[in-house]
Amino acid sequence: MKFFAVVLSIIFSLVCFTAEAQNIGFEKGNFDNWEFAVGTIDTAGIITTTPTIAVPGKFELLKNTNDGMIDLIGGFSVYSPNGSKYCMKLGNIDQGNGVQQASYTYNVPPEGASSIILNYAVVLVNPGHPPNQQPRFTVKIYNVTDGKYLACPAFDFISSSDLPGFKYNSDGVFYKDWATTSINLTGLNGKQVRMEFTVNHCPFKEHYGYAYLDINEDIGSPIKGNIYCADQKDVTLTAPPGFKTYTWYTADFSKELGTGQVINLSPAPADLTSVAVTITPYNGLGCTDTLYSTVKKIAEPFNFVVQKDINVCPGSPLDLTRPEFKAGSSSGLTFRYFADEAGLIPLPSPSEITAAGTYYISAVNAGGCSGILPVNVTFNAPELTITDPPAVTFPATVSILNSYNPQAGVSYSYWKDPSATIALDDASALTQSGTYYIKAELLGCTAIKPVKVTILPPPPSIIDAPTAFTPNNDGVNDCFRFYVKDLVFGSLEIFNRYGTIVYRTTAPDWCWDGNSGKQALPAGTYYWVFHGIDGYSRKPVQTASYITLIR
Repeated sequence: MKFFAVVLSIIFSLVCFTAEAQNIGFEKGNFDNWEFAVGTIDTAGIITTTPTIAVPGKFELLKNTNDGMIDLIGGFSVYSPNGSKYCMKLGNIDQGNGVQQASYTYNVPPEGASSIILNYAVVLVNPGHPPNQQPRFTVKIYNVTDGKYLACPAFDFISSSDLPGFKYNSDGVFYKDWATTSINLTGLNGKQVRMEFTVNHCPFKEHYGYAYLDINEDIGSPIKGNIYCADQKDVTLTAPPGFKTYTWYTADFSKELGTGQVINLSPAPADLTSVAVTITPYNGLGCTDTLYSTVKKIAEPFNFVVQKDINVCPGSPLDLTRPEFKAGSSSGLTFRYFADEAGLIPLPSPSEITAAGTYYISAVNAGGCSGILPVNVTFNAPELTITDPPAVTFPATVSILNSYNPQAGVSYSYWKDPSATIALDDASALTQSGTYYIKAELLGCTAIKPVKVTILPPPPSIIDAPTAFTPNNDGVNDCFRFYVKDLVFGSLEIFNRYGTIVYRTTAPDWCWDGNSGKQALPAGTYYWVFHGIDGYSRKPVQTASYITLIR
């Protein structure tokens, strides 16, 4: 039979009385305080269950180890996106008409408002059966105190659901990624309530359904942000997520204040001002309701500032929780970190941010004043593209100052080693071949790239020396000297036939007049030895020959 698989992405967050909800989010790493049942569904759609233990394969506790595990059908993460360490997988893909149910019983706080906020991830195969024979996932709230189920809220997800936001993949799977909704428990104060999460396969034992569940423990009103401090100029109110429409009013409904899940009231309303929000659910996901909140002003100081722009060097994750990013804020604030402006999507690892983007830091003080501010994170490394300079022939020099295109705001330096610890004396006139390094710096980030310098050797060095000279003061060949090319002059020594030095000099502009000291030497053959340094290789050079003195 041809069928479609419908994938709904789910996670559950509960705002409830923490003292009565121990381990509701599995944070003890077990199923303490949870109850389980298994059973069957018949062709009339009637479900029968009996209590059981947490049978492996039907009720699985998943620990988030940041291993990137995804659901093989939906392609979404099997872990809660709210940063929770544990979640539960309810159900499986086994054939049969099985039913799996997990439930949790707790006491609604005796005072105040409570709200269950649900994000969900469910896989349901659509075989084309009538609705009562479809695989389905249901969430029901049972009022234990009064012995009855709540007609609303109640949630019934079947594979033929018309919820918006579905996607379709090439395998014939419809899926809805991470969706959220809420259950308002106002009016149930002091009651004992049981949440029941149930998945069932189809009664013909061919098609399946399963879900991932996570519940986040917290206490609070369905409307957040209703407390502000004296030095705050505005108030941002956030209604529960997951509804189709939100319309805000004054408490007497005489004036509409705005629409959307989040509303900003500026200037901040007077102390004890009441507001209302009418929420309309998506089809099959709850009831139209009106929530109320009283805006309260307290005298405590509240100063919350963040570093608006943070640049990070690529390859180094950013720890957004570092205190310096909130420097200047009031003491005693509690911070949380989110991916969205409304503060609904917690960052799972705020101390390891690896992608650029806008993130949000929220702060709340002991009195309940709160705020949320954006932080723009960029990963900027200076761009450095090197072009090796053309080769030259010694004694020409090479400059590496033009081996890159300079960028505004970037500083550059020049080095002998790849670690940039030995600076070049003059990068504009390099005299030796080799690999040098250019370092670029931008906002504390660096890039170091090599540049290859080639200085070709010159033609062989030359000593052009005569073989005879006539020191007779006629103005022609009166002294002995020779021409040196590409050699650094060191010294010259002249010997007589007996090996005795008759002349020695270290002056580059020397000229021997045939004397030894002030005494004229007799005509004859003398021998000279030159010592110098090769100008290219910097190696010692020694050359010897003879000179005939003619008188």
